[in-house]
Amino acid sequence: MANIKKQQPDDRHNNPPSNALSPENLENNATEKPKDKKSKSYPKRDKNSKEYKTLILRFREWTKRDKDILMFITQVFLVIGSFASVWIIYYMTSKQIDKTEQMNKPEMRAYISVSKADFFKFRVGDQIKMNINITNTGRTPAHHISWTGIVVVNNIQEDSIANIISRTPHEENFSLGGTVPFIQKQIMKGYVLQQSDSLGIIKGTIPFYVIGEFVYEDIFGEKHFTHYCQLFDAVNNSFYMYGHYNDTN
Repeated sequence: MANIKKQQPDDRHNNPPSNALSPENLENNATEKPKDKKSKSYPKRDKNSKEYKTLILRFREWTKRDKDILMFITQVFLVIGSFASVWIIYYMTSKQIDKTEQMNKPEMRAYISVSKADFFKFRVGDQIKMNINITNTGRTPAHHISWTGIVVVNNIQEDSIANIISRTPHEENFSLGGTVPFIQKQIMKGYVLQQSDSLGIIKGTIPFYVIGEFVYEDIFGEKHFTHYCQLFDAVNNSFYMYGHYNDTN
């Protein structure tokens, strides 16, 4: 019969070595340094080597190039900013000037007005000739004035007056204002007076009109017009402003 060796129980956990928990062992375990891992070692560069000097030189060139680029970009932005500032100042100033000019235009511009017409020549068999006074009541001169006037002895439709004026040639090109605020013009276009017409005009049975217009420019270069239409009053033997085509802009 085989000999069975009786296994003895492991009492290491129950009976640790007497010196395992001694203060000396705990202190030694706490102060024991871990084994150093194998660290990588880099070779030291030789500052006098050609490679090192080349690397430093390239680094300096790159740094200088970056500084030059940065300086160029800064200068470009400064120039753009300067132009933008000048443009903004110019724009704001011009807008203010335009606003001031627009406010002052009505007070500073020229205004052409027409006085009542009077007879110059009123004889049977001849063209009727009239005198009319033109006055600039504005504070500045009127330039490039052109005008027309015509005598109409007949009934006319109100909406046909503008058509009659557009077909009548305009004359002269003059200025008015300043030392010459008014001028007298003679109307010679129109009707040849007949015997029957003269009696009808005097009695007031035949209407007698003087119509025309003035076109001119003010000192701001803007164009204006003055229309006039006057009707003869036989009772008072004078002209009065008709209720149509007497307007200006």
